[in-house]
Amino acid sequence: MDSILASLTTRQKVAQLVTPWLAGSYAALDDSAFLVARRWVDSLEVGGIIISVGSPYDIAAKLNALQEHSRLPLLISADLEWGAGMRVVGATAFPHIMAVGATNDPHDAYAIGRAAALEGRAVGIHVNFAPDADLNNNPANPIINTRSFGEDPKAVARLVEAYVQGLREHGMLATLKHFPGHGDTEVDSHIGLPVIRADYARLDSLELVPFRAGIAAGADVVMSAHIAFPTLTGSDDPGTLSAAVLSGLLRDSLRFRGLVVTDALMMGAIVSKYGAGEATVRAFLAGSDLLLMPADPDSAINAMTAAVAAGRITSERLDVSVRRVLEIKGRLGLFARRTVLLDSIAHVVGRRPYQDAAEDLAVRALTLVRDTAGTLRQLRATPSRLTLIAYADEQNSTVGQRIAEVLRLGGDTVEYYRLWPMSGPLSYDSARAMIAHNPQVVFATNVRPISWRGNIGLPDSLARLITVTDSVKPTVLVSLGSPYLLNQTPTVKSFLIAWSGVRVSEKAVGLALLGRVPITGRLPIRIPPGYPLEHGIRIPYNAAPEALGFDRARLDSVVAYLRSEVDSAFPGAVVAVGRHGRLALLTPVGHYGIDDPRPVDSATIYDLASLTKVIGLTTACMILVEEGKLDLDAPVQRYVPAFRGPRKERVTIRHLLTHSSGLPAWRPLYREAATREEALALVDTTALLRQPGDTFVYSDLGAIVLTQAVEAIVGQRIDSFLARRVFGPLEMTSTRYLPPPSWRDRITPTENDTSFRHRMLRGEVHDENTGRLEGVSGHAGLFSNAPDLARFVAWLLQVRSGFTPGRPKGLPNGRGPVVNPPEVRSELVTEFTRRQILPAGSSRALGWDTPSEGSSAGTKLSAHAFGHTGFTGTSIWLDPDRGLFIILLTNRVHPTRANTRIFAVRRRVAEMVVEALR
Repeated sequence: MDSILASLTTRQKVAQLVTPWLAGSYAALDDSAFLVARRWVDSLEVGGIIISVGSPYDIAAKLNALQEHSRLPLLISADLEWGAGMRVVGATAFPHIMAVGATNDPHDAYAIGRAAALEGRAVGIHVNFAPDADLNNNPANPIINTRSFGEDPKAVARLVEAYVQGLREHGMLATLKHFPGHGDTEVDSHIGLPVIRADYARLDSLELVPFRAGIAAGADVVMSAHIAFPTLTGSDDPGTLSAAVLSGLLRDSLRFRGLVVTDALMMGAIVSKYGAGEATVRAFLAGSDLLLMPADPDSAINAMTAAVAAGRITSERLDVSVRRVLEIKGRLGLFARRTVLLDSIAHVVGRRPYQDAAEDLAVRALTLVRDTAGTLRQLRATPSRLTLIAYADEQNSTVGQRIAEVLRLGGDTVEYYRLWPMSGPLSYDSARAMIAHNPQVVFATNVRPISWRGNIGLPDSLARLITVTDSVKPTVLVSLGSPYLLNQTPTVKSFLIAWSGVRVSEKAVGLALLGRVPITGRLPIRIPPGYPLEHGIRIPYNAAPEALGFDRARLDSVVAYLRSEVDSAFPGAVVAVGRHGRLALLTPVGHYGIDDPRPVDSATIYDLASLTKVIGLTTACMILVEEGKLDLDAPVQRYVPAFRGPRKERVTIRHLLTHSSGLPAWRPLYREAATREEALALVDTTALLRQPGDTFVYSDLGAIVLTQAVEAIVGQRIDSFLARRVFGPLEMTSTRYLPPPSWRDRITPTENDTSFRHRMLRGEVHDENTGRLEGVSGHAGLFSNAPDLARFVAWLLQVRSGFTPGRPKGLPNGRGPVVNPPEVRSELVTEFTRRQILPAGSSRALGWDTPSEGSSAGTKLSAHAFGHTGFTGTSIWLDPDRGLFIILLTNRVHPTRANTRIFAVRRRVAEMVVEALR
């Protein structure tokens, strides 16, 4: 590089740093726009081009022609943030990268980087001005928004790192932007100068975290932000023109040694104050190497050359930057080959594997923020007649059309109407008329960050239309862009985010509305005022019953039978049936309660009652046995010294799990004790009625003692332990003790409690003794829904059948392995779920039950089946020989526990499900 550098004049060196913008569309060789670009190359001898939108062949042919006319190879860059399809028509268009934040999977970030590198290099692009390393921690940001992975610094850092690796490992340079962070702004830097008044401590703990990760991953380029940081720099100069930011913070503190590129120098935050030439000089003096998109390349080169002649810029400083550019070109192999083969493009650009990856990401990123009336679930359940109102800016002429196409192909009847930013009263009148035609409405809106727009949001007229429509008929609001639309439509009942308006995202929305794909995404940003990071309502995917070995008509008979029992055996119910980790049936019937006629849906939450014993307490025991912290045959007194009295020294953990401890079944702790502590003391001092191991007596008191043993071992209350070790890892987001008030509308009522709390119970544990224990115990207290329990039982069956605990083959939300699932051996699960014959004649396993005469398992499950029931009307049965699970959730105790028809219903459902197997 020394000889090349020595051969260049000052003006030629300066030109190597200048990168003007060029359209990628077709142009004849004598077209005026192409002649301007050729002059940049021939006369100005610029060092690179940033290419914009065009077809693969048009971009490649144009760049080849310019490369052939250039004395030195050109360094070609482009914004390929969400894949090469962002600029190369026909290349793979992934959803915007906040969709990756919704999956929180680094493999997705890597896949975008990989595809962008391979497709981009195929058409002659060397540098991707991505990934966006900004934290979008300001909902009012008009220009970052879904271009960011999210707002959590650690999560964004992981995804930035993976994206950088995907690019670099496939031959393309990665760029971290916009340094030192553009997320916490409310001004579009294309128009004016945003100001962030954060100090270094704040930047160090938030904004700089993803940049550090990207630099450590090997990013070759960092792009500066046109944002002022007066607290950090002591001036109102934008970061692009600040040596404190680019030289002090980036070079010295973060030890970045690659290329620094300015953001576009023709943006209003720069050029309006400093002018095209002076802005270029100041950016270079601040520490930039590449000077991107100056307002006038001639003025930029002239100003830089004059600054060198005047001594403002030293020759040594100029040479450092030019050398960096030349060395990058050498590393990319451009001195050996600078053009691309046109006949190879079709073998790379738009390949099916890249498209499949984009479609997969689009589906898994779908995030359901709200569905309080169950509207989206109802759309998924049956073919629908609906009006689809689509809205986007003028540059998106096809918004919503792919959604409509997918819905129609899936059997829905769809009327489509398009609104624009400039739509007036007559257009809105037409929309209202079309809305009146159909019983259901979907609004598909693509509100996205657009340069020079200055704001991001729905037109007020559209926000009003959505709000009014939602108040009178079932309505779903779908965002194909900004996730922050609830600030304008705060009362909308169903809100689904797809993060992007690309074709694969619209297809994913259509499939989700049809119920053909799961909805599993989680928020990578907070949506004020009530939706935190990681929030997301998960709706699983139902596999075709035939694919899982069921006769569809017979499964339909199960649902018909349950419908016939509504308001007889229970007000409402949800049944879930699955095999081999997939759901074949997930169907609600009936309503919430006598004073709540709303239909229950698949995600309705129930009081699990004694299912808590197996879902929670028994699982905790399995984990602790696996870790060597709990001995099944150790005396209970080893863990609970307060468990005292005659013969109690002989009671073991195994006795508690098999209900053979000799303890009585129950005592009215809620009447006898005033506090949790008093209640536990009563349990621990309750006398044994029988010899340990002699007799089976189903005992809540034994489960309470066992809960104390677990809590003593783990050093925390059982609710915290289960949330951390079971429900969190298995992504059971609707399972917990003590449900918050925000869940109340999703929870069915249980009994009208006339003996203890003297009110109708809803979202408050039904079991009186658990109520006295502050809502948390091992024998009752959990609330959950069918999708969550399906994930739990699928995991348990998979581990029991021998799948590696860390890699279950798939769970019923349609996703693959969960993150850090509970680690227990297959042999241990088998031991806990096999009949123990303790005492002789008992059907009990460890915690679990097994089929017996007259049990809720019916007569057709295999000998290795296991399950449990809950007093409120809940039950679970699993048959490992068939890979089968049956979940039935009801609130049969509403309004009174006197209703016992559920006992016959459970048996009949279990038998009908087995009969449905072919």
